[in-house]
Amino acid sequence: MGPLDQRKRLGRVAEQILAGIALTDEQLVFIAHRFEKISNGADANTVFSLNYGRGQAKKDEEARKHISFIMHWIACAILPEDMEGYGFKLDQAFAEAAKFKHETSPASDAAFDVDYIKKCWYNPKYAHYRNPLRGAFDDDSPYPDT
Repeated sequence: MGPLDQRKRLGRVAEQILAGIALTDEQLVFIAHRFEKISNGADANTVFSLNYGRGQAKKDEEARKHISFIMHWIACAILPEDMEGYGFKLDQAFAEAAKFKHETSPASDAAFDVDYIKKCWYNPKYAHYRNPLRGAFDDDSPYPDT
């Protein structure tokens, strides 16, 4: 989980608290441990994973979100039409997805080619991206918290 995902989750917890909705036991334990570390002098950004670490960059996280979007789109596009998909064959979905612009990249006119998309689709590291049931709080979710 990157800092963008973590910020999204912390924002949701803040909204929950402000709305008077009780935190779960898991949330309370998580926050208590983090507050304890901060009270002992740890940096809050580090404790809550809000900074990019060595070898991490915002552009990398945004690129993962883009490929995450593409994988999710493909997973939905290959669903039958009666399940709200397009009923595409996998190769057809790859070709259509290759047309998507890489909006989150500094080179916003770039698009992933079919071979790269296929490589990502079959990469076990991205297996969770292929789930058609994804939401805003899944790791590297390209969807806003709404």
